[in-house]
Parts: sequence; structure tokens; C-alpha cells
Amino acid sequence: MSGEARGEVDRLPIGLMQRVERWSLTVLALAVAAAFAVDREAAAGIALGGVVSLGLFGLHRALVRSWLEPSWRGRRARVWFWSVWFLKWPALGVLLYVSLSRGWVAPLWLCVGVGLVPGVTTALALRALVIDGWRGGAAGAKS
Repeated sequence: MSGEARGEVDRLPIGLMQRVERWSLTVLALAVAAAFAVDREAAAGIALGGVVSLGLFGLHRALVRSWLEPSWRGRRARVWFWSVWFLKWPALGVLLYVSLSRGWVAPLWLCVGVGLVPGVTTALALRALVIDGWRGGAAGAKS
């Protein structure tokens, strides 16, 4: 950096994945507990959707790691990773079909759970923008 102050938005990528995981798990636990008090199917939908969302987030995190870390560049690691990557779609389809067709989860609440990780990520980015706006930081104050 050339001596200019860094705002929250500039620091956002540092530890972002860990923060998204931590906050997503916290929000998921609170949402499932609150929904369980109202309706078991709603709680199951949020839980399943949240687990799917966090699982896909973790898989994408592993993809980034496989591109960046030399330990993941071996043939065995790549074969394992791409096998899991391609098998996730049929497994996810079967899981969602069975849980929805048997009425184990409420569809609307499943969608709420799936939107958990994107919602937390958006909230963290908005938080950084708001903090920069209040501080008059570089990213939040410029238009």
C-alpha cells in the first residue's frame, strides 16, 4: 500500500471464508432453534438447506485450495476432488427429492436454509460498506 488508509472493504477478503463459516453456523443454529419452537418441518427445512449451503460452500473452498496449494496438485488429490465434485449433483438431487417427496421438510424453509450462506456473505459485505461509510473510509465514501 502507498500509505493510504485501508477501509473495512479493503480488509474484507482477509479471513472472509472463516468468518462466513462461523457466522453461517451461528445463524443456522439460531434459526433452527427458533423454527423448531414453531414447526418441526420448518426446522428440518432450514437445517437441511443450511447444511446443503454450507456443504457446497465447503466444496468451493476446497476447489480454491486445490488451485492454490501445491499439496493438492497431485494426481490422486485431483481425481478424488473431481470425483466428489461430479458426484455431488446426483447425491444432492436424491437428498432433496427424498426429503421433499416424503414431506420431511417444508419447501419454503428449505429455500431459506439454502440462502443462508449467501445471506451471511452479503451481510458481512454490507457491514464492511456501512462501517467504511461511517468512518469516511476509502471504499464506502467513494462513488
